[in-house]
Amino acid sequence: MLIHGGFWKSAFDRRLMVDLAKDLVDRGLAVWNVDYRSVGDGGGYPETLEDVTRALNWLRSSEASELQVNQLPVAVVGHSAGGHLATWLGLQRLLDEEVFKQEVHPRVVISQAGVLDLLGAYDADLGNGAVRDFLGTTLPKRPTMGGGLMDLLSGPKEDAEVRSANSDPMQLLQRVQIPTVRDTDPLTVVLIHGLHDLHVPSEQSRAFHSACVQRDEEHGFSCMLKEVPDEAHFEHLQPDSKLWAAAVDVLTTYL
Repeated sequence: MLIHGGFWKSAFDRRLMVDLAKDLVDRGLAVWNVDYRSVGDGGGYPETLEDVTRALNWLRSSEASELQVNQLPVAVVGHSAGGHLATWLGLQRLLDEEVFKQEVHPRVVISQAGVLDLLGAYDADLGNGAVRDFLGTTLPKRPTMGGGLMDLLSGPKEDAEVRSANSDPMQLLQRVQIPTVRDTDPLTVVLIHGLHDLHVPSEQSRAFHSACVQRDEEHGFSCMLKEVPDEAHFEHLQPDSKLWAAAVDVLTTYL
């Protein structure tokens, strides 16, 4: 399952991932390249999260059964904001309570330059207020951003902290539970980041990885960080790049 990026904004859609989808099909994988309601097109919190959950749950549908893909092991690959959504999906089964009910749980999650620390991205004003726009609110006790006056005038919504806590992979890590006996297929999370990325700095993946290693193996998942020198943000979308080669290697090894 491929999830495109674009800071959750409506100017971008799944066409960003078409070349990667074609490459994976050529390698013999079944691929579904999904879209979602985005900011400016009826999306943001919670609609975007609902849509990617629904897309994943499609694998238990009658249509998936007819296509004979309903029992295949699943990997979710997401780029940038899609990396956030992919990681968010992967963490759900490890939580004390899922944000939205999942019928399918990925075996592998690959975050390609994912926005994994929403509070850090909010403070850094990544994507010109993209986190604020995705959450649909400013956040209390955080710095104001580029259009600070409007932020101050609007103020945070009453449920701002709940929206953040339910959406932020970094905060969700604090809710990861010791797995129950039913969790027999451990989750592998791999963070891939180009060291020349100026759109989503590699510190996003590093911070998440650092938080992961304190909780991963005993909590039923493993988390790895792969940093690629000399490549940046959009090389992830190019099938001949080192960044994509790293992702293919993960799929070959763990799926």
